[in-house]
Amino acid sequence: MKFPDLDHFDWEQAAATDRIPEFNREENLLYQIISNGLFERLHALMGFEEALCALITDPEEVENFFWELADYKCRLIDKIAEYYRPDIICYHDDWGTQRGLFFSPEIWRRMIKEPTKKIVEHIQSRGIICELHSCGDIRALIPEIADDLGVDGLNIMKLNDIPAMKKLTGIKVVYNVYVDTQKEGAGGTGSSLLFLSNQKAEGYHWGWALILEYFGRN
Repeated sequence: MKFPDLDHFDWEQAAATDRIPEFNREENLLYQIISNGLFERLHALMGFEEALCALITDPEEVENFFWELADYKCRLIDKIAEYYRPDIICYHDDWGTQRGLFFSPEIWRRMIKEPTKKIVEHIQSRGIICELHSCGDIRALIPEIADDLGVDGLNIMKLNDIPAMKKLTGIKVVYNVYVDTQKEGAGGTGSSLLFLSNQKAEGYHWGWALILEYFGRN
C-alpha cells in the first residue's frame, strides 16, 4: 500500500489558512484531532464486515498494515508538531459498540495495542499531551490503556461506568466524558445540561481527573 507523501503538502499555507499564527497561546489550548486510527482506517478501506473477518483470517497482513499505518501517523504527527504546535492531540480509534468491543481483547493485544502505543509515545515525545478517543464500551481495555499505553487522557462515553474505571486507574489518566447525547443531550437546554453536568461531576468526582463535555447541536 502506498501512503501519501507528506512533504508534498503545503503545511505553511495550511497553518496560515487555519490562522495558526494568530492563535493566542497565552490564553488558549490548541486541541487537534487525528482521526481514522488503525482499526478505523482498516474498515474504511475494506468495509466493516470484511475488516472484522480479516482480523481472524489474515492476522499477519493486518498487523503489518497497522505497523505501516502507525509509521505514517508518526510522520504526520511530526508535521503537525512542527507547523501547528498543538498542546493536545486527540487520537481517534473506535474499538467498541454500545454493548462491548468489536473484537476480543486478545485480538486488540496482538494487533492493535503495540502500534497504538508507538503512536501515543511519539505524540508525547514531541511534548504534546495525548488523549485517546474511542467510542463504545471499552471497559475491558481501560486498565491496559492507562497502564501500558500510557495515554494522558481518555475521551470516552459515559456507558463505560466512569466511577468504577476511575477507581481502577486513579489519577493515571484524565477522563474527558461526554454528556449522554442519546438521552440528556437530545432535547436538553443550556440550563438543564448545566444541571446534569453538575450532577455527573458529583457522581464522577472520585480521584478527580475529570472533564465533562457536551458534543452535539443545540
